[in-house]
Parts: sequence; structure tokens; C-alpha cells
Amino acid sequence: MKIVFVLFFVFSFKLCYLQEINVERPIDLVESKIDSFPDNFQISIALIKNDKVSYIGFQKINGKLKQISNHDSIFEIGSITKVFTGTLLANMVNKGKIKLNGKVHKQLGFKLFKNKKLRYIHLANHTAGLYRLPSNILDLANNNPEKPYDQYTDSLFEYHLRNELQIKNKPGTIHEYSNLGSSIIGYAISKMENKSYSELYQEEIFKKYHLNDTKCHSNRVEMVRGINHDGEFVPNWDFGPMFPCGGITSNTKDLAKFLIAHFDSTNLDLKLACSPTFKINGNFKIGLSWHIFNIPKLGKIIFHNGATGGYRSCTAFMPKFKTGVVVLSNISAYSAYAAEIDGICTGILKIITKPLKNN
Repeated sequence: MKIVFVLFFVFSFKLCYLQEINVERPIDLVESKIDSFPDNFQISIALIKNDKVSYIGFQKINGKLKQISNHDSIFEIGSITKVFTGTLLANMVNKGKIKLNGKVHKQLGFKLFKNKKLRYIHLANHTAGLYRLPSNILDLANNNPEKPYDQYTDSLFEYHLRNELQIKNKPGTIHEYSNLGSSIIGYAISKMENKSYSELYQEEIFKKYHLNDTKCHSNRVEMVRGINHDGEFVPNWDFGPMFPCGGITSNTKDLAKFLIAHFDSTNLDLKLACSPTFKINGNFKIGLSWHIFNIPKLGKIIFHNGATGGYRSCTAFMPKFKTGVVVLSNISAYSAYAAEIDGICTGILKIITKPLKNN
């Protein structure tokens, strides 16, 4: 999904200090944001300070909000998948298997349309000159909007790359969000390693960071069911070859572990994944999918959000203060309520990274 992330952190403070996590103010914030959400709505939140995690969960039933324990509950995380794909890319670069500036067709095993050259770094930071989706998925998506990727196959994906691929802009010059670009990264690495997405992400990321409930293919019966704007249940999405752009399912417990791992400055894979590779504008940059907003005197906020037909999610953290927030919800990306999820995430991060005012 396109990043629409409103940052509340630009304020005039000289210093920050951290207190123990107090969930009262975050709970008040969440309740005020979601009070009007429909029945069947559910939200799961992790608040992180150093290696400590607190959880908040709510469910809307019969018009009333109820606090619940749902940090183990599984949601689709949508485009937050891209930061896992960026981490996978960093892992392969650090292993010496590919070069960040290398050409992707070498791992795909075939030439791109009209012998076009795409580099991993441009695919990861959305400057490859690509569009959001391959053109031969559009009719399929329009015919089945509740499951837009459902009929898209490996053969159709490869056909597009071999016979239809276009480059709109000179690579490395313009940032334009692309699900296609992220998918090409994972597809190429899967081909190189001769492993399925499930094997690849499990072995190289999920197992390494002890993400025991994070999956490429979760049991749908065990997941929180996605809903539309009116609270009606909607189908889950299956991404097929486009999995690396949005297919992972997880919970706040696992994603909190993953964010905490980013506080370790000796972790070379995560360090590379979060290193700026392109300046979008002003203080806004992008790494290998992670978006980076630098606030003078306060440091970096690193973030990504995600959305599918039945879910909206957001993650954000501040490495300098070792604080972070994970928000998973089952509200559709197409709902007018969905934008509130980003505000909840950044609002809570602001609360737990408490500022010290100027004297």
C-alpha cells in the first residue's frame, strides 16, 4: 500500500527521557480513536521500551468496546511484509550471495522485457521506475476485488516480466511505491535459493528472530477475521507470486520481538535494512523498504504500515530511545476508519517517548 503516515513528532523539545510504560494514556487515546468503529472490529497493540513490552487489546461487540488479551492473535500485516523482504535482501547481501547494486535478472534466470536492467537497491527503495502492480493482474483484480491476487500465478508473473515490463522513470531518481518491485526482490531470491517463500522466510528470518507465530500461510480458521467498513466479514488475501509485497501474517507478540531486534546496533542485516538509500524529500528517507523520518535533536523514527482488504497495520520505532509500537487491526484498507490506525501508532509512540520541555 502507499505510505500515508502522519507524523506527530515535530515539536520543540531539547531532550527526551523515558519512564516506565504506563498504558493509561495510550488506552485513552485508542478508545477515543476507535469508539465509532463497527462491531467485529479488533485491535492489538504492543508498546515497547528497551526489551520490555506491554500490550493493549480491544474488541467491539454489540456496540461496546471491550478490553481483551489478543497479543497472540493472528492478523494479515499487508505491506509490513516489505520490511521482511528488505531484511531478506540485506541478509543475502551480507552473505555475499548478491550485491545491493546488482542486477536482478541474474538471479531470476531470464532476461527482462527488452533486456531491461533492474537493480536490487532501486527495487527496495521504490525508485526502479516501476508501477504499483503488473498490468496483467488488473483485469483479474477488477473481476474479484475482494481477493485481487487470487488468480495470479507464477506463469503470469514471469510472462509480465519477460514480455510486458515497462520502466516509467530513470531508475534511482524518483520514489514511486511499487508492490511489483518488492515482489521481484523476493521472487528472484527464491529462484536463486531454489526455495519456496515459506522455506525462505522461515529459515532466514522467522527462525532467526524467534517469530514462532509469523507465517507465510497461516491457518485461516485461527486468524482474526477481517472486516469491511460496516463490520461485515471479508475474505483473506492470498498473494501468490506477489507474496513478498504483502503476504505475511503475524501477531503483536512476534512483531514486538522483531522491532526489539532492531535496537541491537551489531545486527548487520537489520542495520543495513534501516540504512537510508534514497532521500524522498526534506528529512524523509527510505532504506530497504523501511521509511525513515529524521527529527532534529530527537533522531530517527523508522516506520512502515500495511493494508489489505480486511486489515490495517502500522509499526514505528525510535532506535535512539529504544521505543516502539506495533498496531494490528482487522479493519479494511478500503474503510474510512483505516487511516486512524497510523494515528494510533504514532500517537502512542509520542506518549511512551516522553519529551522534556524547554525550560
